[in-house]
Amino acid sequence: METGTRLGRYEILEPLGAGGMGEVYRAHDEDLERYVAIKILPERVAGDPDRIARLNREARMLAAIEHPNIAAIHSVEQVGGVRFLVMELVKGETLEARLRDGALPIGEALKIGRQIAAAMEVAHGAEIIHRDLKPANINVSSDGTAKVLDFGLARVVRPRGAKADPEEPTADLSMTSTGTILGTMLYMSPEQTRGERLDQRTDVWSFGCVMFVALTGTMPFARATAAETVAAILDAEPDWSRLPPGTPESIRLLLRRCLQKDPASRLGDMSGALLYIDDAEAADSQPSALPLASSRLTRSAVLSAVLVILVLFALYMVLNNRSGPTVSVHHERITSDGESFSPSISADGTLIAHVRGTRGGPQEVVVQDLATGSELRVFEGTGCSGLKWSPDSRWLLLHARTPAGRMGIYLVSRLGGQERLLSDGYSRFLAWLPDSSAFATTGGERQEVETVDVSTGQVASILLSIGPERIRDLDWSPAGDL
Repeated sequence: METGTRLGRYEILEPLGAGGMGEVYRAHDEDLERYVAIKILPERVAGDPDRIARLNREARMLAAIEHPNIAAIHSVEQVGGVRFLVMELVKGETLEARLRDGALPIGEALKIGRQIAAAMEVAHGAEIIHRDLKPANINVSSDGTAKVLDFGLARVVRPRGAKADPEEPTADLSMTSTGTILGTMLYMSPEQTRGERLDQRTDVWSFGCVMFVALTGTMPFARATAAETVAAILDAEPDWSRLPPGTPESIRLLLRRCLQKDPASRLGDMSGALLYIDDAEAADSQPSALPLASSRLTRSAVLSAVLVILVLFALYMVLNNRSGPTVSVHHERITSDGESFSPSISADGTLIAHVRGTRGGPQEVVVQDLATGSELRVFEGTGCSGLKWSPDSRWLLLHARTPAGRMGIYLVSRLGGQERLLSDGYSRFLAWLPDSSAFATTGGERQEVETVDVSTGQVASILLSIGPERIRDLDWSPAGDL
């Protein structure tokens, strides 16, 4: 459309972008004195009933997912046979344009990634999948605010068992005459390239690709031709050595989990991605840990300080609560529907782990962020019990049945990933060492107390061996005494 063209009260000012799903223009709303974005269908398909239906569907989806990191829709209008969307005009430039000069600094990439994940978490909560998540559909303003754009390919998640509609495009697959890819195949999941039923995990894959590009400046599966690219998506691993040296370990693990070929092995939802990013940002801002106190002088000082606090608190209660203390109770349900048990709060007070499922059937261990409510499945099995956080809040010990059917002790990261079977057997007591390097456990006919190194899984030492039924509990002092 030419500059100056009028669509009712809107004056077209300049083109902003064009693709198979529509043309977008910057326009001026003369009635409300504001600038907006106008999206219309390309002229060649403007009269196609199916394409008009898709435009209307995009409008309804945008109206269903209000979020500060998703471009808002104002209205759907029609003037002289031209049907168009009136949307929020997002200032800034696309992430694709930002990446033309190379990779982003790690902190900036994580800030943008967190906003994308938060936006997609809300979309998925409304059962909407984007199906075309890529840097060209993410806008970044000068203050670092990211917004997800263009839900033209978005769909409501199909029920399980439903087949993909062969008439539905899954992405722009335009290529030059030599086969060089121009479209968004580079961000498509393996199941999307095969035309299979899609759910939110296809967006998780695309998100992983976007984050890889943001951190490295290169696309993880790009090859010279379309056929080679599809083959890489289906079979090849990204070159993980391209990630900058300072990339947090949690982000490396996040990318690996996002880019699993099998959707069943992939990160299940965007709430998990938020946990990984939060972990990376928390680690970056975490002050250096102080060495553990071990001298008698330090222990005495700590005990004296605790005693003083208790005395002051008791005095305060006497002076201010002579008529008896007033107790205020507040409670809040934090788990989803279904049976949940064995809760355990992390040492830093930010996470809660619990077992979800039935006591005699399949179970999963879930880690939930107490501030945001986002959760991550970190373990699946049966017979799960005895969840115990490490003092640094990075690891969980738990009992569960091994593949052989016996009870064992598993070590699981707060971020999920591959669990480790550390001991084939059940222990009544588990107690972490203060530095989180090992844990103490009991076993054997003579109730031996031994420590197990979490890095190797080997018994580090046997502390003592006494008769049965003598041990009632195990715990460690902050100074490292059992």
